[in-house]
Parts: sequence; structure tokens; C-alpha cells
Amino acid sequence: MPIGMEVASWRVFTEVIWPNAHSAEAIMLALDYCKVRKLDPMKKPVHIVPVWDSKKNGYVEGIWSGINEQEVTAARTGEFGGMDPALYGPMIEREFKGKVKEKGNWRDHSIKVSFPEFCSRTVYRIVKGTRCPFTETVFWLEEYARLGGPRSELPNMMWAKRPRGQLAKVAKAAALRAAFPEEEGSQPSAEEMEGQDIAIEAADITPPPAEEQKPSAGPRQQQERDDLDEVIGGGYGDDDHRFVDAEPSPAAHPELLKRGAKETWPEWSTRFLKVIELVADLDTLEEWMTMNKNPLDVMRKEDAACHKATMQAVQQQRITVMPDASEGT
Repeated sequence: MPIGMEVASWRVFTEVIWPNAHSAEAIMLALDYCKVRKLDPMKKPVHIVPVWDSKKNGYVEGIWSGINEQEVTAARTGEFGGMDPALYGPMIEREFKGKVKEKGNWRDHSIKVSFPEFCSRTVYRIVKGTRCPFTETVFWLEEYARLGGPRSELPNMMWAKRPRGQLAKVAKAAALRAAFPEEEGSQPSAEEMEGQDIAIEAADITPPPAEEQKPSAGPRQQQERDDLDEVIGGGYGDDDHRFVDAEPSPAAHPELLKRGAKETWPEWSTRFLKVIELVADLDTLEEWMTMNKNPLDVMRKEDAACHKATMQAVQQQRITVMPDASEGT
């Protein structure tokens, strides 16, 4: 329990707001997130979501914003112009098969689900007095949460019982990000991350040519520069990433990471996340996200699974660099 918090308040957070959290640390991270974002945790603006980590072969808890927070963020701008009802594609019926664990034993299981092929949502933003529409379409088979990790095709209970409602939430989140990109960023919602896989396959990074010389610096600073220069340059043709001696860390210089002509999204993501790992404060991290919004948006459309994994890793770094909730108390 955080220092200074009343026992009664802590019980509300653990037994009412986030009763399914597996650790006190996850709840404290959620409270830190709410403090930084100036959100009321009693309204449950964020969710503690178990996400499958294939490297650990198990679930890890992540802190993810809910639809409510995204709507609140849009409303705070004073430019939110409402949204249209959800539009659904044709219904599809399919049988899903997989294994479920009961009383310590795995058994085969199947379930038939009728679900809409896709859902479109339109969000409106008031731009210079004009109500402008922003429409996004998402597909059920690409978004549904799986029971038993990503290797299983079984939908979890909520997606099996509410196939239209759950997809509508995901479509709404996507439309809100499209309408308010500078406010919402590229981070997916809790509804989108549930049941997803956060692991990213490592990519081979080609180091800069040996003949290129970097400015002199102390051992620690030089290593930091070498690491980031390798990540940003990546052997893909960019050779203008140099840093002056006075700067404590090259990660303090947000910039656009260009994608190579033959570079896959997992490879680009690996380079990007290596940069993010060097960032030491939340403001700089958000600047990196802003500078790379365009490639992240394209990644979301071309490789949704890689985008979700990338945003999970970014969110974990956000939590790492967030100011301690106890500071200033």
C-alpha cells in the first residue's frame, strides 16, 4: 500500500476498482499513471490487463487506458463533436477450437460464435468551426481476445458473449485516435490489448561502417551514443545522426526513425524500442512518440499485431520513467 494512503481507500482499489489484479505493484502503477494523467482513479479510467508474453510463456500485467479515458481526453480539448452509431459488416458464424485448462488439466474445447466481419465508427472533431468526420474500420478476426494465449484461437468469454459490443469498443478507440492524434497518441486501449501477445521477434541490426568516426566522449557516454547510433542508423542509409559532447544522452534528441526499403515492421520496431529504452523521462518519451506517429500509424494498418506489441513495450517504458507517486508528499 502506498505511503500515506488510508486503508479504506486501498481496499476500494484492490477489492472494487481492480479486483482482478494479481499484484499490489500493478495497482500502484495504475495509480501512478492516473496521477501523471490527472485522472480520478475512482472512475477506473485505466485497466490492468493480462497480456501474453511468449518469451516468458505466461501472462504479464500491463496498464492500459480504457475507452472512458480516451473519451475524457477528447472531451477535454473542447473540440469533441460526438460520434455516429456503429456500422457492422455481415455476420459470420464460425467454430473455434483450442484447449482450456480445468482443474490443472488441459482438454479440447470448441465454441461456435456469430460475429460481425467488421465494425466502423465515425468520430467528429470541430476543426476551425467545421464538424469533421474521422472514420476507422476494424475487423473482428484481427481484434478479438483469445483464451489461453495467442496460440489458441478460442475467443475469451466477453468476445464470445458480446461479439458486436466488444468490436464496437475497439472501433471507437481507433476512431478517437484518428480524430485526436496529438491527444490520444498511438497507444491502443485496454479492450484492444486483452488477450494479445506482446513479444517481438528480435531483428538483426547492421552496425554502421567501421570507418565512420564518432565525436570523442567518456566511456559511458560513448557507449550510449554507439548503442543509439546503431539503432537509429541501423545500416539503412541514414548517416547524419551525430551528437555533441555536451549532451548527457543521445536519447534526449527525439527524431523520426526512417524505415528502410526492405525493413519489416518487426525490424523497425526493434530499432525503435531500443531507442525508447534509453529515454529517461516521460516528456522526452512522448516527443519520440510524436516524432514517429506516422510510421506507428502505418504499422497499425499494415501489421496490427506488431503495433500492439510495440505499444505494450512503450507503455511499460512509460511506467518505468513515470515520476514516483510519493514524490512531493
